[in-house]
Amino acid sequence: MAKKTTKKSSSETNQTMNGKQSDSDTAERDVTLAKEEDQGKVLDFASDKSLISKETVVEKKESKTKKLKNFLKKITIEKFITLNDKLAFTMGVIFLIATTFILGRSPNYLPIWYLCWSAILLPYRFWYFRSLGWHYFLLDFCYLANAATLFYLFLYPTSPHLFLLTFANNSGPVLFAIVFWRNSLVLHDPDKLVSCYIHSLPPLLSYVIRWYPEYFNSRDYSTCLNNDCTLPFYYFIFIHMAFFLFWECAYFLKTEMLDKPVLDERDHLLTSFRWIAIKDTKSGSYRFINKFSEPYRVFVFIGLQALYHFLTVLPVKLMYDYFWIHTAILIYNFIVMIYNGGSFYFEKFIDTIIEQSEQGLIKRKKKTQPQQQ
Repeated sequence: MAKKTTKKSSSETNQTMNGKQSDSDTAERDVTLAKEEDQGKVLDFASDKSLISKETVVEKKESKTKKLKNFLKKITIEKFITLNDKLAFTMGVIFLIATTFILGRSPNYLPIWYLCWSAILLPYRFWYFRSLGWHYFLLDFCYLANAATLFYLFLYPTSPHLFLLTFANNSGPVLFAIVFWRNSLVLHDPDKLVSCYIHSLPPLLSYVIRWYPEYFNSRDYSTCLNNDCTLPFYYFIFIHMAFFLFWECAYFLKTEMLDKPVLDERDHLLTSFRWIAIKDTKSGSYRFINKFSEPYRVFVFIGLQALYHFLTVLPVKLMYDYFWIHTAILIYNFIVMIYNGGSFYFEKFIDTIIEQSEQGLIKRKKKTQPQQQ
């Protein structure tokens, strides 16, 4: 009986030992599985964390946008859109409506209308440009073309040669400068309005005088060299390019010889050459000019100007001979000017307001935060 009891106890002991071993193996497997699960959770957590961080960034941007929108509704209109902007917008709308009315009702008053606005806007442009160091832009060809137009209208309107010269200037390079210089009809910006006036009103005057002579006394305004108003194709090219070469030589003498020491000393002063060759890095003209070494860039710039004037004066003969061609080209350039203005309002203007609003928010936060001791 003792042996049986001993065997039984030993067998029970073995069973107990085997059970413990199996329990320990099970525990090890559980630990291993737990570790694998934990590693999976870590990976899932890392991926979830990256997703959470992305979602957080998006949420922050959305909340920031909401804050900006609320800020714009409450403060921007009063603080960042100034009284000058509102007055300029009002004047711009009045100018457009009045010009349209005069054009449809009494085109013969357009020269007086042009003179009145010239007396206001050109001195403003001089004052504004001089304050920024941009007054050398007033030596550009468009201002000389405007001066020639005023000279023809009020000092020597009986000269058909002078009319044809101003017609070539205004209907060629001055009109197409709307596209080249990206003029924008931005009604609240006085500077952009002046640019639109300089490049749109002289072509409009030449158009009206050419195609509606019944509104103008033929004794006061001469527009044709002969009775049938026929001219050879090269005539407009010759008179305009001769006038352009005269201006180009005077411009080069002024900016690259007489005033070059002053311009070299004062980097903030801008000319058309400096703007296109140095500042306007996004334009194709900038990239082309800078392919050449520095001593030759100014001559490349002059060559590009000559090419521009030659190409833009080519359709002038057709514009002088055919009413609908002249009308279509005039309308096209005006549409481009309006489209540029719309792009400005929906893109650049909103970005400017948001940037100013952010700066305003930062300043307000700094003022509201207690000063650290």
